[in-house]
Amino acid sequence: MNDDAVFCAKCGNKSGQARAIIPEPQQPQEQYIKEKNRKLMAVMTAVIVVIIIAGVFFWLRSSGDGSSEGDYSGTITNSDYSNPIASGGIQKEPITGGGNQKESIAGSGDQKELIAGDIVNVPQPEKPETSVEAKPAESISKEQIKQVQESQQAINEPISNKVVPGEMVLIPAGEFIMGSNNKSIEDANAFPEHTVKLPAFWIDKYEVTNKEFMEFSEMNNYPGEGAAKGSDWRIFAPKGRENFPVIYITWNDANEYCKSKGKRLPTEQEWEYAARGPNGNVYPWGMNWENRRANTNEASREATEIGVYEDVSYFGVHDMLGNVQEWTASWYMSYPGGVADSRYGEKLRVVRGLSPTYRGSVGNLWLRFAQPPTSLFNFGCRCAKDATSL
Repeated sequence: MNDDAVFCAKCGNKSGQARAIIPEPQQPQEQYIKEKNRKLMAVMTAVIVVIIIAGVFFWLRSSGDGSSEGDYSGTITNSDYSNPIASGGIQKEPITGGGNQKESIAGSGDQKELIAGDIVNVPQPEKPETSVEAKPAESISKEQIKQVQESQQAINEPISNKVVPGEMVLIPAGEFIMGSNNKSIEDANAFPEHTVKLPAFWIDKYEVTNKEFMEFSEMNNYPGEGAAKGSDWRIFAPKGRENFPVIYITWNDANEYCKSKGKRLPTEQEWEYAARGPNGNVYPWGMNWENRRANTNEASREATEIGVYEDVSYFGVHDMLGNVQEWTASWYMSYPGGVADSRYGEKLRVVRGLSPTYRGSVGNLWLRFAQPPTSLFNFGCRCAKDATSL
C-alpha cells in the first residue's frame, strides 16, 4: 500500500485512493431543538429591551419636570417655602454615620470625598417658580369650602398640651343620671339611678399635685395630719415627683388645702357629673372600656404624673377614673330609695374614683367608697368652687 492511501473512518479500510469524508446529515429532532432555542433567545432579548426602555421612560417622566403629584385648590408661591433647604440657603449639617463611612457632595461640580462626621456647606438650588392653578370655583361645593376653611383654622390655632396644675373647668348647669340600677354587692350602695339637677360650678381639671400641696404646707405651716402618725405625705413626694398627685392626706388635709385656694372639695354629685357628663357615661370617654386608657391596674401599679393618660371626661376633666382616689365633701348617705347600710350617716366621707389598686375594666364612675375622715391611704383630691365665685 502506497503512502497516498487514505484511512476510511467509516469502514476502517485503507485504500489507495483518497476519498472525501461526507458528514452525516443532522437528524430532524436536533434541527428542531436548535431552532426552538434560537426563537426563545430572540423572545427573551426582546423582553429585556422592552423592560429597559420602559424603565428609562418612567425615570425621565418622573424626574423631567420636578412637579409633585396631588390635587391643589390654591396657588403655591415662593412665600410658601419655609424649609431652609427649599429656600435656597446654605444648610450646614453633619454627615451622620460611624466608622470610615464616606459620602460625597453631588451636584456641585467637583465631587469631594468626605469622612463621616465632617461639617459641610451644601449649596442649595434656587427655588423654582412653581405655580399650580386653583380649581375653578364652580367645581368646589360650599360644603367642601367650609371643610377647607375649618381645617385651615384648626391648623392655624395654637396647639397646647401643657398640663397646668390648678387649672379649672367650668361645668354647666344641667341634669344627669346618678347611680346605677344594679343591685350587685359592688354597686348596691349606688342603687338606684336617680336624676340630679345641679347649678354650674368649677372643678379642678387635674388632681392636686405634690408641688401644690408642698407650697400650701410651707406657706401655712401645715405639716398634715399624717406627720404625727409617721405617715407623712412627704414620704411619697420625693424629688422628681412634683407633678404626681399628692397622696396620704386626710379629709381634713384636703379640705384645708382647698380652703387656702378660695375653693372647696366637690360634692359627690358634682364629682360624678363632671366624670360622667350629661350622657351618663360608664367611663369618662364613653360607654365601653378601653384598655390602658386610664391609670388603673391594667396599665400600671402606681400613680403617675397628672394628665398623662387619655382618661378625660366629656367636660375635659382629667384622671377621673384612675391614678388616685379622691376625697369629696359628702358624707356617706343612702340614695333616695336605696338599700340599707349601717354605715350611713355623718361619720364616713365619700371617696370617688379608682387607682392602680383596682381593675378599671370591671369598675365604673358610680362606684362609692366610704372612709373615716382621718384615713391615710392612696387618697388625693381636687377642688371645686361655685360658678358665681371666680
